Amino acid sequence: MVKRVGLRIKKSVEDYLRANNYSQAIDGFQWEFNVIDSKTVNAWCMPGGKVVFYTGILPLCKDENGIAVVMGHEVSHAIASHGAERMSQGLLTQGVLTAGQVGLGVAMANKPQETQNIWMGLFGMAAPTAANVGYILPNSRNQESEADRLGLTFMAMAGYDPRVAIDFWKRMAAAGGAKPPQWLSTHPADNTRVSNLEKLMPDALAIYQKTTGKQ
Repeated sequence: MVKRVGLRIKKSVEDYLRANNYSQAIDGFQWEFNVIDSKTVNAWCMPGGKVVFYTGILPLCKDENGIAVVMGHEVSHAIASHGAERMSQGLLTQGVLTAGQVGLGVAMANKPQETQNIWMGLFGMAAPTAANVGYILPNSRNQESEADRLGLTFMAMAGYDPRVAIDFWKRMAAAGGAKPPQWLSTHPADNTRVSNLEKLMPDALAIYQKTTGKQ
């Protein structure tokens, strides 16, 4: 089931990037979709398209739609090179990079204007500024917002109902309790995220309806 969802998300990623003339973002990707038998509530995607789900997160996903929420979100982090972005944020705090370069990745720092235009167009968002970077988290608020936006788009293009994402994140928040699952330590699930998803939903839903013909 994870591999089936993964292949559909992979195709939507490729179609989306091709339509935006940025297929090179996944040059060299060798996609893999794997499941680890562990009670750990976790999932991740490495740069290069290596995706891993732990069986512990599957009950919270419930079905393929839920898996698509997680898959789209994690793949989005890899597409956006958020690991490199964390490094660029560190350089920003030292005054090495300008605010306009934050979120563009260390590897692209020598082409800030060109790359900024590409990614701002891709994400439909303004680049973060020095004032709103704040402390560096495993995945920053801006990174999470980008991954949420792209994740909804990818799952909708793959034919999965994006409205499922809101219920999924509510389940994740409820499952946290006093000690959140490992996945939530880097993926905050709170009322703010749900509110943001609701704002993003009309666009994602329009893509889903166009793709599937469903309401």
